[in-house]
Amino acid sequence: MDALKDNLPLLIPLVLIDLGLLITALVSIIRHHHFRYGNKVIWLIAIFAIHPFGAIAYLLFGREVQ
Repeated sequence: MDALKDNLPLLIPLVLIDLGLLITALVSIIRHHHFRYGNKVIWLIAIFAIHPFGAIAYLLFGREVQ
């Protein structure tokens, strides 16, 4: 328990960044209908199954830039 208390100042920003990436990817997937690779279902599975790398991969490769 002491290790958690000692590392909490490092963990809070990492958790917030992770949640930000996840929310950004989810909102983008829900709002858009066209993707560079794959479809909505594949990207939703990827962002949850390969957490947090799935959200990063979607934001880098899956989003269709307009």
